[in-house]
Amino acid sequence: ETAAGHTPRGVPSLIVRRALVDLAAGDRAGFDRNRLEVELEWEQTRAADIGAAALNTRIVHARLEGRWDDALLAADRYLEENPDDPDAQQIWAAHQVGIHREIGRTADLVSLVESMIEADPGLGHFRLGLAAPYLDSGRFEEAAQIVCELARPGLPDLPRDATFLLRLTVLAEAVAVV
Repeated sequence: ETAAGHTPRGVPSLIVRRALVDLAAGDRAGFDRNRLEVELEWEQTRAADIGAAALNTRIVHARLEGRWDDALLAADRYLEENPDDPDAQQIWAAHQVGIHREIGRTADLVSLVESMIEADPGLGHFRLGLAAPYLDSGRFEEAAQIVCELARPGLPDLPRDATFLLRLTVLAEAVAVV
């Protein structure tokens, strides 16, 4: 565990607990064995995180350079290479909305986002992803409905994750337009 008491993402906390139990019991060999397992898991996780960050950076660079096809392919690759990352689908969707808005094809995303929400009702916060396409295609009443549902005090329906600030930006734009 870190000094702050957090278990590194990807490292099973059970391993950390076993190591601490071994240490408390004076079992130095058990502690070392578990510590090595934690270090191996940490290195693998760190390497995966670095790879994901590098791929995400490639997506952003392709977008900044106007290489839309490269950005879309890299976003798809990001999702494929991070199937167990809970933020990967949201990051992919955020890039999809951003790229499609930049190339003027936001309306293409409406059915995609609607099908994602229908497939997993727990993704209700993805409805915010419909606000931009609705605004871009003049569907202001539908965008306003989303704003009313999500812009409640404290924003309880917006998960505090890797895309929270992006969601706030989209929500702020929708509020300003509607």
